[in-house]
Amino acid sequence: MTHLYSKQSIESDILTIQDFPSRSDRMWFYSEVNSTMEVAREKANAECPHFTVVVSDRQTSGRGRLNRNWISEQGGLYFTMVLRFNVALAMSPRIVFAASYTLAHVLRNRFQVNAGLKWPNDILVQEKKIAGILAESCIQGNSLAFMTIGIGLNVNNEPHPIDQQACSIKQITGQFVSRKTVLTWFLDEFEEMLSSDQYLESISLWRKYAITLNRNVAIKTPHGTVHGLAADIDENGALILRQENGKIEVVRFGDCFFN
Repeated sequence: MTHLYSKQSIESDILTIQDFPSRSDRMWFYSEVNSTMEVAREKANAECPHFTVVVSDRQTSGRGRLNRNWISEQGGLYFTMVLRFNVALAMSPRIVFAASYTLAHVLRNRFQVNAGLKWPNDILVQEKKIAGILAESCIQGNSLAFMTIGIGLNVNNEPHPIDQQACSIKQITGQFVSRKTVLTWFLDEFEEMLSSDQYLESISLWRKYAITLNRNVAIKTPHGTVHGLAADIDENGALILRQENGKIEVVRFGDCFFN
């Protein structure tokens, strides 16, 4: 039986390969790495199998979007998945939206945490960040060789005092949460979504939990900052902004800030 609150301290909440017997040939556990994204990329380049998962208790150089540092203290859940399957490049963003939706769905339905999705791939609770997702693709010719999706989720850790806009499952529920339970439920649901091709519907699913749409936002892109009303996302996940002058701007990459 899987328990929601089976551990009583961060030190005792250790994840091991024995906790995931059906995935033992595809999971790697570390007490500390520089970044699970970096380790997963190394394993991907060494031809690791589809849905290999790299997990670490801490990261010394965890990364968020635009190379921001992700503070990765013990008690959080930090992992990266290596995905290999035949998908058109234009469809690959839907895989990332599927991961965001799945994690929010697990938080809402398993832990009663009212998680919302902020474009492009942050998960917030009452405007505070509880998780972030980072995706990178390796392209060979006109096809996707592999994709790495990294997730950082605040579980039992107390977010750093300098980050007033962050929260954790423990803070919200008042309970110490089993990281094994969180990871098991997420991996099972996400793998089922991929194997059943439900990820093709991830854009419409993402909208169910979206907190970005119909809000005035500022999007920081590599080419500057654009402002407008977040009207919708298109079939590939790009944000559709309606600016004050009526112009429509389609933004495919950037960081979103609420005005």
